Amino acid sequence: EEEEWRSEVGESYYLDMLRDVSRNQSYRDGLRRGILQMKQLKSDSVAVLDIGTGSGLLAMMAKQEGASTVTACECFEPVARSAKKCLAANKLEDEIT
Repeated sequence: EEEEWRSEVGESYYLDMLRDVSRNQSYRDGLRRGILQMKQLKSDSVAVLDIGTGSGLLAMMAKQEGASTVTACECFEPVARSAKKCLAANKLEDEIT
């Protein structure tokens, strides 16, 4: 299963998305604005749910941009394991569930 996932990812656009600096900066900017607006309109507590988290990149961005809680969901087990490794590498494994 792990080897199948590595092959699938290697042949997909998935890595291209992770390397797309402009795309990822746009997501970060949107998260920053959205979290700030929620804090101004609602309260200081903002929860983010990242469905289909993949690498966990957007979940990590949400936490770094000020989300109070972040929950990342991934149903494909090899990808979920990889996301956990990414969270740990970025010292966010205790910050994102």
